[in-house]
Amino acid sequence: MACSWYYVGAADVADGWVARAGALDRSFVYRYTTSLYWMFCCFGFGVTETDPKTDLEILFGIMAAAVALLIFAVLLDTITSNSAKLSKVADEHREHFRQLRRFLAHAGVDASLRLRITLFLERAYAMNQEGRPESEVPVLQLLSKPLKRELQFARYETQLREVGFSKYLLSLRLSGNEPDMLVLEYLATRAISQASFPAGEAVFESGAAARGGYFVVFGVVLYKANMSRSRVPKDRWISEMTYWTPWCHCGDLVTKTESNLLSLLESEFSACIERFWDVYSCARAYARQYVNSMNEQGTVTDLWQYRSASKSSSGGSVVAKPTAFARLFSNFVSSMAHGEDKILPVDMQ
Repeated sequence: MACSWYYVGAADVADGWVARAGALDRSFVYRYTTSLYWMFCCFGFGVTETDPKTDLEILFGIMAAAVALLIFAVLLDTITSNSAKLSKVADEHREHFRQLRRFLAHAGVDASLRLRITLFLERAYAMNQEGRPESEVPVLQLLSKPLKRELQFARYETQLREVGFSKYLLSLRLSGNEPDMLVLEYLATRAISQASFPAGEAVFESGAAARGGYFVVFGVVLYKANMSRSRVPKDRWISEMTYWTPWCHCGDLVTKTESNLLSLLESEFSACIERFWDVYSCARAYARQYVNSMNEQGTVTDLWQYRSASKSSSGGSVVAKPTAFARLFSNFVSSMAHGEDKILPVDMQ
């Protein structure tokens, strides 16, 4: 705009602002900075004596003022809108925690526990706002079921690929057999849940019946068993044997810092596997190998991982592709045979 203003002033050699200010014989830097200063004055930042005199200068001045007004209106609207959003978020935060304090006071919770609960919920609320939970994106409800499954799988693909059975299915695909990997999308949609835990919280305790496996997303988590403790790696599932045999936890899983964990429920895991006949057939073979390997161990804890022997582990057998008839009766057959693979390990200590 500064260059345009100079061009307008130089268009009239006799009466233009360039001639009136005697800028024609001045340096290029002087002419450019003078034009730039006029532009800032037009936006309201300063005062200039270079007023438009010619018709072209007046017309250009009107256009510059209109542009300045438009820019100011857009900026004002943006600032007002963002301020209103921030004010709404702050009001919601205050109201939520005002209700929490009233509830804790009415329930007679002691001050120490109230402080712990409030601090944890403050951090969890902040993380929830940063993560933008699915419930706060209403437009996602318009997605078709296949796209929803793909979306959920994309969110948890890294963790699901670390499940031992997923690696087993991948090894079968590489060896020429192709079980339906759609089961992973169903697992991501129906079986996975995510939860935050404060520091010092027990995720599970020794002797409790296992209901699923766990995966550390972030935080420091310790596993305590037999008078020893170890830090749980972030790239493996804990208590994965729950999916293949009745299992009681052999130790305590405790958070050292504020942590976030994924859980994969055994009941939903089994239900998703049974939906696909070819995957269910693979699961039966894998379960036998898994439990046999467990029974060969002297001691097995919740951190134990089974290393599949890929091709040789299946005994050279090829999993047959299901027929349409077999798919129709897959649920019936799986329900009849499901208990057969639930073999209790010899050593559960």
